[in-house]
Amino acid sequence: MARVGVVIPTYNRPEFLEQALKSVLAQSRLPDELIVLDDNPESVKNGEIVGKYSREFPFIRYVKNEVRLGVVDNYRKAFKISSADYLKILSDDDILHPDALAVAERILDENPDCTVIGSPRIMVDDRLRFLNLFSFSTFGKLEGKMLIRESLERAENILGEFSSIIFRKEKVNIDCFEFDGFNIRANADWYLWMWLASRGKVFYYDKPLVLFRYTELNDQANLRVFLAGIQEKFFFVTNRDFHRHLGVDFPEQSQVKAVLRLLPEIERLKKGLTSFPYSGELKNSWQHLKYSFFSWLNKLPELTDSGSRPSVSVIIVTFNSESIITGCLSSLVSELKEGDEIIIVDNNSEDRTVELVKKFASGSPVSIKILEMDKNEGYSRAVNRGVQISKGEVLIFLNPDTLVTGGMVDRLVSALYKEDEIGVAGPLSVNVSYTQHVSAFVPIFEYFFSGKDFLDYKENVSRYLALLFQNKTFDTKLLIGMCIAVKKNIFKKIGELDENLFLGMDDFEFSWRLRENGYKLKIVPSAFVYHFGHLSFKTLPEEQEKSYQIQAVRQLWEKLIDYYGFGNVPTVKDLWDLDRKRFPVNLHHKKYNFMFRFSGVKKGQEWYLNGVKVLKDRPEIAVVIVSYFSSGDILHLLASLKNSSYPLKVFIVDNSESDEEFERLLDVTVKIFGVENVKQCCPGEEENGAVVLIKNKNTGFAGGINTGVRAAVRFGIPYVWILNPDTAVAEDTAFELLKTSIYTGVPVVTCEIRSMVDPAKVQYNGYRVDLNGLIDRAFFLKEVSHLSGSNIFCRSDVFKKVGFMKEDYFLYFEDDEFLDRLKAHGIWPLYTPYTFILHKGGSTTGGFLKTPVSLYYFIRNLLYYGTQVKKLSFRVLAYQIFEFYRKFSYSKDMLKSIIEAVRDYGLGVTGKKEFPISVFSEKDDDDIKILSSISLDFQIEELRRFLLNKSRKKEKFMELLRLVEIKRFVYDRT
Repeated sequence: MARVGVVIPTYNRPEFLEQALKSVLAQSRLPDELIVLDDNPESVKNGEIVGKYSREFPFIRYVKNEVRLGVVDNYRKAFKISSADYLKILSDDDILHPDALAVAERILDENPDCTVIGSPRIMVDDRLRFLNLFSFSTFGKLEGKMLIRESLERAENILGEFSSIIFRKEKVNIDCFEFDGFNIRANADWYLWMWLASRGKVFYYDKPLVLFRYTELNDQANLRVFLAGIQEKFFFVTNRDFHRHLGVDFPEQSQVKAVLRLLPEIERLKKGLTSFPYSGELKNSWQHLKYSFFSWLNKLPELTDSGSRPSVSVIIVTFNSESIITGCLSSLVSELKEGDEIIIVDNNSEDRTVELVKKFASGSPVSIKILEMDKNEGYSRAVNRGVQISKGEVLIFLNPDTLVTGGMVDRLVSALYKEDEIGVAGPLSVNVSYTQHVSAFVPIFEYFFSGKDFLDYKENVSRYLALLFQNKTFDTKLLIGMCIAVKKNIFKKIGELDENLFLGMDDFEFSWRLRENGYKLKIVPSAFVYHFGHLSFKTLPEEQEKSYQIQAVRQLWEKLIDYYGFGNVPTVKDLWDLDRKRFPVNLHHKKYNFMFRFSGVKKGQEWYLNGVKVLKDRPEIAVVIVSYFSSGDILHLLASLKNSSYPLKVFIVDNSESDEEFERLLDVTVKIFGVENVKQCCPGEEENGAVVLIKNKNTGFAGGINTGVRAAVRFGIPYVWILNPDTAVAEDTAFELLKTSIYTGVPVVTCEIRSMVDPAKVQYNGYRVDLNGLIDRAFFLKEVSHLSGSNIFCRSDVFKKVGFMKEDYFLYFEDDEFLDRLKAHGIWPLYTPYTFILHKGGSTTGGFLKTPVSLYYFIRNLLYYGTQVKKLSFRVLAYQIFEFYRKFSYSKDMLKSIIEAVRDYGLGVTGKKEFPISVFSEKDDDDIKILSSISLDFQIEELRRFLLNKSRKKEKFMELLRLVEIKRFVYDRT
């Protein structure tokens, strides 16, 4: 009969040790030996705990090291000291299922070909609360080497930790903490079971047999282990000697994919490294990991593309390119074959470019033709001249500031012939915008590469991409002109490059024209070219280069207007799948902004004249303002509204719930508009006047807006303009917003917001809000990615279609949620740069995130909006909130707001919050009794009380976040 043994290596966690010990002694099949290896010679606590049980259970053996061995050597000792046939090494903070040993013994007895047993395992926190369940997808007896390969492919220890397995000790004839001089610590358990799996089969039981504790990366010691773990995983998946040792074939094609799967851990590691000062040890370890990555890249084999292919003509347009052309040609000739050719079209260079090309051509194994232009004819005309004298079946247009890598030409040509509909193909690169940057396809490069690394390792990058993306292509709407391949017959069919585009935009026009003719554009990620980036442009004076680019954009816009009609040109997003801000040049002229079809609906021929007619009819606009003790701020806004060039009806909703404040607000309004033009009422009452002052309950910003909008709708006013009381508008703002909505057909529009204190400072540009100022003015019409609630202009019927603002938020994020609902109904609000408003910012709350009130609503509603609308995990948001907790650690009142916000989110509290926050719960004794019977709510409430008294106890705040995560998970599931 086989002996079953358990060894528990321990150091300084006596409270956890006792739990682990008890779980072993509670087994339905007790072990024949239980050895506790104590690596803490300075303490007697571990011995005292073991002594409590050793008299009752004589199979317990307590071994205390005379000197501390450290984690690795103590675990090594565990393998040597046990005399068991079936061995379980149990971490001192993990807990066994009561049947773990009985199940393992039965399976190993019945399956002599099995060397190791695993099972699903449950991750818990330090208080044994459930965090996650990890399980392999297949149960029963499994082929060991199949499991090893799958584990390496996933770059993941799929069987689990030491505590998760039990194995035949006789099969362990290795040191799982070292291989061929490489030290292994964090993944010794992975190496152990892979070795055992290489010697037989693996049995994977279908029920969890262990609980294991998880610790966050909350100090440098854990971070060092985590970094070591990544180094070890990288070693496991890339070392061929290690693979041979395990008896598995894991070729480079598999390795490149496995390395890419390490990305989430590398991202997490980099975030962790930024949280602590770089110690010398951490820095050296990170550099060692980078060195390992580059060393592995150097060993990657080059995939050779065998067989014949169509002939190629590579056309390179040069202009003052003497510093780069020789390098480009040198990298290119080795990639060309018999029958290929290089055509240099020189645009009247003023340097030694032509001389250097001729010198290179004299010794070139590939035919090089040189076409010298009498003057600089521009890029497009030069390419067309080169095509006219070309002989190849495939044309490659290549910039001189590039370096071609191995296999690039063959892979581009091969991609062109995969489908008849493929018209053009392009490689990945660097120093290139948009969709072809190599880091967009292999993000891990962002963490390992810097400076000249891409240049120095360009061939290695090429090999990596070839292995990772072999025979793969991706559709795109745009290929950048630094390197594109096209079949010559297709080029002839759709027409030459547009010679009106002297410099720039030729690639945008050519990509558009190809798709309009039914051809596909393909990115070939297995092909790589190094791009220095516009070096030829840099030989031109800056003003001249800019002039050429503006001229090219204008020519392209005019061509698109002629093709689609003014006002019906698809947006930049529709044409090339680009955000407008990433477009090379954005012209300020209104013509080149109103040319687009933003609404998605094709306009009729008379759309412009019809718009002019509507504007002449001067449709009514209702301004809706929510005031909360804003009588001191609203004066500027009311004065600017009265001075507006467009007549406006104003609804002011007073949320102050104060008779004194209402009177002050009335006095200010009467002062600006005159007593005869100001009416006052309560919500729902019918009062007509130039200005209507509504005395409202405090229903928050959203509730106040809804009250004002409903009043405007009852009067049949077709347009509503939502403004904050601490704003002021320009004389033409109302008219420009109305015109933008009418001419574009987009029912919701907004505009630039500037600082009232410093009007040169832009606070909102359609993309984001920053009260400290934004550099990017974004001077063009565009669809917004963020909508500021301080300035929203929309048709009244929008509210009927999408609903009113969500009043649960009370303050903050109601505009974000409203924007998401608009988009869900096919409405993408539009930003115009042709007018602006001024904004003070945060006056009603004392400043954005500068008071407990502001911070409370921001944190609480961030959680609601993030989880319910954006579907972010609570854990992602918890990291952000913990950063706020650290940031405001200097102020107990601010911390209390964060604590209360988290607690209220956990308990589902929405709407208005009473301030100041009371330490005592509003709940009476009966409520407390009910809460105590619902343990999770009770724990949240008790933690809240504790933290409101001792708000800087960060570990308690982390516990509150964890409880709220569990609470909301249960609540949302229900």
